[in-house]
Amino acid sequence: MSDRCSRVGDRRGGVQDTPWLYPPFGAQLFSWFWEKFYLAGALDVRTGRLETVGDFRKDSKLFGQLLFRLAARYRAARSVHVVLDNYRIHRSDLVKRILAELCGKIVLHFLPA
Repeated sequence: MSDRCSRVGDRRGGVQDTPWLYPPFGAQLFSWFWEKFYLAGALDVRTGRLETVGDFRKDSKLFGQLLFRLAARYRAARSVHVVLDNYRIHRSDLVKRILAELCGKIVLHFLPA
């Protein structure tokens, strides 16, 4: 086995020497550095403004955060219409409770399947 191949993964050479593989602020962030981070967003077609929220899990809670963000952003509007696909988190019990809490401020429109 060559000397170069024996050092792969070793700090003296090989893969670990590429700077983009190291976490930006030290080893304590190593687990965070490799986790997925999900974004949910809504585009205002009139202004082109994108409202986003993010979390480490893609679930109903993330979508609920987006609904609350939209309700807060468009406080003066009578209602906010959101066009969605038929992803299961958009129809969950948590989302139904959030919509009830927002008292009809957010109206969901689902695309045909």
